[in-house]
Amino acid sequence: MDANATPYDLRLSEADWDLEASGEGLEWDGEGSSVTLTREQFRFPRPGANRDLRPTDRRGAARDRYGHWFFIGPGRRDIRLVRAGERQSVRYWPVETPPSEPVGDFAPLVPPPAPEPVALSGLAVTEHHHLVVGVPSLPGLLLFDLHGGGPPVELRWPFAFAPVDMAPAPGDGLWVLDHPPGGPAARLWRLDHDFRVHDLGGAGAPPAPVEDFGPSPLPAQPCAERIERGFALPFDLRPDVVEGLPDDSVLLLEGTRILRVRRSGEPVPFAFDAGQLRGAPHDIAFLPAGDGVAGRLFAVDTEGNQAYAFLLSADGTELTPTLEYFPLRLFAGRGLVRAGDAVYFDSGERWLALVDRRTPRYGVEGSVLLHGFDSARPDCVWHRLLLDACLPAGTSVSVQSRAGDTPELLAAAEWVDEPAPYLRGDGSELPAAPRPRAERPPGSGTWELLLQRATGRHLQLRLRVTGNGRRTPRLFALRVYRPRFSYLREYLPDVFAQDPVSASFLDRYLANPEGIFTAIEDRVATAQRHYDVRTVDGDYLPWLASWLGVVLEADWEDERRRLFIDHLPELFRLRGTRAGLLLMIRLAIDACPSAALFDAACDCGCGGGATAAFTPRIVESFLTRRVPAVALGDPSELDGPREVDSGERWTPAEGAAALHERWNAFLVARHGPQPAPARFPPLPPADPVDWRRFVREALAIPYEEPGSADVESWRRFLTSRYRRPEELAAAWGRAAVTAFADIALPAELPEQGAELLDWIQFVSIVLATERRAHRFTVLVPVRPEDSDEDRARRLSRVERVVLVERPVHTDYDIKPYWAACRVGEARVGLDTVIGEGSRFVAVVLGRDRLATGYLSVRPPGDVPDRLVVGRDRVRPDRGERP
Repeated sequence: MDANATPYDLRLSEADWDLEASGEGLEWDGEGSSVTLTREQFRFPRPGANRDLRPTDRRGAARDRYGHWFFIGPGRRDIRLVRAGERQSVRYWPVETPPSEPVGDFAPLVPPPAPEPVALSGLAVTEHHHLVVGVPSLPGLLLFDLHGGGPPVELRWPFAFAPVDMAPAPGDGLWVLDHPPGGPAARLWRLDHDFRVHDLGGAGAPPAPVEDFGPSPLPAQPCAERIERGFALPFDLRPDVVEGLPDDSVLLLEGTRILRVRRSGEPVPFAFDAGQLRGAPHDIAFLPAGDGVAGRLFAVDTEGNQAYAFLLSADGTELTPTLEYFPLRLFAGRGLVRAGDAVYFDSGERWLALVDRRTPRYGVEGSVLLHGFDSARPDCVWHRLLLDACLPAGTSVSVQSRAGDTPELLAAAEWVDEPAPYLRGDGSELPAAPRPRAERPPGSGTWELLLQRATGRHLQLRLRVTGNGRRTPRLFALRVYRPRFSYLREYLPDVFAQDPVSASFLDRYLANPEGIFTAIEDRVATAQRHYDVRTVDGDYLPWLASWLGVVLEADWEDERRRLFIDHLPELFRLRGTRAGLLLMIRLAIDACPSAALFDAACDCGCGGGATAAFTPRIVESFLTRRVPAVALGDPSELDGPREVDSGERWTPAEGAAALHERWNAFLVARHGPQPAPARFPPLPPADPVDWRRFVREALAIPYEEPGSADVESWRRFLTSRYRRPEELAAAWGRAAVTAFADIALPAELPEQGAELLDWIQFVSIVLATERRAHRFTVLVPVRPEDSDEDRARRLSRVERVVLVERPVHTDYDIKPYWAACRVGEARVGLDTVIGEGSRFVAVVLGRDRLATGYLSVRPPGDVPDRLVVGRDRVRPDRGERP
């Protein structure tokens, strides 16, 4: 209820609207949670010169796993091939033999005869890459091995055989639909992966498969009788199209009917209304989805201008039409073909995928009767009606009402036309509803009208919804307020209500400012929601954040902003720390950040989900002295782990003499005998390659590389340790040290004692700390499939966060990185791919980066369970690839 304690009745859900019982021409849109006009099937306008498709236009077609298309040519005398990426077809079979020309006096005595043309009927490609074509004059089939190559193999039938259509079957099998010449019924054949005929359940049939019925030479008539009786499925129909299903059953198209045939079963027709199509069905194709035989069946009629989709239930018993719109551009009529995860049609010699163009069409008028409004008060004056809806241009909603104190009076009351609703400029009257935004669709918002003469305990409303066929109103919610809070009765003297006519007009007139003032009072009464980050409008989030002295990022989403404001105390407490910086980075770039980031139980203290493998990382530079950065996930520093000689390393307790001996032995091992014993220099020589390797491999402590620029750091270190030159002289055993400014970097390594210890601590601790303690690197996860814009946006967000949240004295680098250890992209030393991961994709010129995929796509080819004699090895030798 509102600030005046005026309640309202709400219609929101599908059950509230009750369209099945009281609606006409309207339906519930579950995706948009709204009431709309009934959606209708869009019909492609029939062109004036449109020619209906004929059965002879339907010829076999199929696509192999390489993307090549095969189909029977126009004259049914050859097989045409459209290679992947090309638009023009070439002859695939029969192979054209060029005429032989005589060479000198040598020429063939009799020219080779030209191949006799044969009529072809039906074509399919099996799962294991066999192209099968029907030849009625053979009679039989031609088998082309697309994987192994070679000439076609003839599979002869021992009796009359006229295949009209084929379809792949599960397990590399094949379905063949046969119209025997002169016979009243058709026959259905099931071939296995070896192209042997299987028993389909006929009476007295021998066990399947028939061993002597295959590509090899066949016996004569005795086998024919068995096959005719036991392996062909006769029924009193002559379907023209067969389509295989995943459960090894088939769909058959016969006239205007679609039937499903199981093995060992009778054909069962679907409740398929061909009237949904403009003409008789011309061809069908099935696209499986989910378990069982669930999927979508596509059908095209003889007009050939669009395809229609039907949903097949998982049990294969129900076929439900959908309202998707699949136009067919210049459909040539060869048929619909399923290939992979899509269905294709032929446009000339090109094969295009069916795409839902989403061109909805709606009815032009509908209505709904809303009842059940009971105020429980006699003579109740119903106040106003508010409708959350979207009314595009060309659509409208009109309202009629009637009221009565009893159901009998309500039924006898006449319907009254109410004023046309108007769109509120300030949005919904509910104080917690979001304010209207500029990008909302035209006509969307809260529509309001003041009920004029609805007086009585019970109320009924009748809404008439109209559209223009292309657009529909969308009704999301309806609210009816009652009883009217009357300014006339509450605030004006009784003299203004003496005349009933003028009082009615004044009461309705004052209802206009009452609506404005009540909405303001409601917002005042619910002002506390503006101080709760969970309920405040997104527009007020920057204002709420300013109370805590922070400014929100302009490109953050509202949910990310709410999470940030809600956890500001924790972020302030962790500000300037590694954990706080990681929290802010994840809050800025995680796809779906949640309160789990701030889980105090996390071991690392930086968020409940921060220990995941592919998250931002901070590599502090001082940690990379002994551990290479690549081991911490930084791919830009490739100085990884290495082999070193076994044995004890030098420590300062051994003295300088032991270090000199190791240095001399190291040089002898690398360069041979030296002219004089070498002494280890504390500063790197002009050619520091050997010096650096020795420091890395022979010392048990870190040894930073000092230079002339570090003399001031050396003096500051000594000053902080000894305070006065006299103390330094006494510790080092020197008599002439008058000022720290006179001390230079040592030219020779001190032999032992405090002077050696001071130098070693300076190069191993002080110098390393000064150079690296204030630096760190932020590694930002990126994915190979991310676009340049996504990567730039992610790095920019991290840059802004680090600039604000880092400690003031620190410096940083920001680098992207791949996942350091992920299936398919694990790094073992060098980049070693364990399995096919995200980089195994085709590189597109001008869009992708090198080294993020293959330069060209390798055919999916090499069917793993297909071996070719003479080419593939059954058991390859070790170290050799098959």
